[in-house]
Amino acid sequence: GAELQRLLRDTPVRARLGLFADVLTLAGPHRVDLRLHIPTDGTAMDGNGRIHFLGTTLGLPDAGWTFTDLHGALDFDDASLSADDIGLRFGDEALRLDVESSGGAGRGETRFRLAGRYRPETLLGEAAEGLLGTGRDALASGAADGVLTLTVPAARSGGPQYVLAF
Repeated sequence: GAELQRLLRDTPVRARLGLFADVLTLAGPHRVDLRLHIPTDGTAMDGNGRIHFLGTTLGLPDAGWTFTDLHGALDFDDASLSADDIGLRFGDEALRLDVESSGGAGRGETRFRLAGRYRPETLLGEAAEGLLGTGRDALASGAADGVLTLTVPAARSGGPQYVLAF
């Protein structure tokens, strides 16, 4: 877990995770494939790689969210992150995660899209009952298919740190 968190915080991946690089927790089995290009002519070094999640747990403690049983791969390089169809669980719900960056290094944004079936309790956690009520008087119940999208802009002073949409 510590090695994987260090990879997220001490590499160009950090620029694409924004403030989440400091609050994400990762634990469990994984594998990292890393390719480095080290020029001998004085030009800048660069690299890319892939993080394979093999049943990994990802947490966002500040939000009270824990994603378990991650299976799939996240590709990264100096300018982007990308992933298609990473499987994971959020509570009892099976979800799929796609990641896409645009705009190049130091610009643009990265979108994390979680597709699946959501219940109010899944999204609101312990606050659901207080906000929505219970039983016949509940403001919302059941479940609906949806996509939760987290957009993380490249770091800019004074700009928004992220946008969350459902």
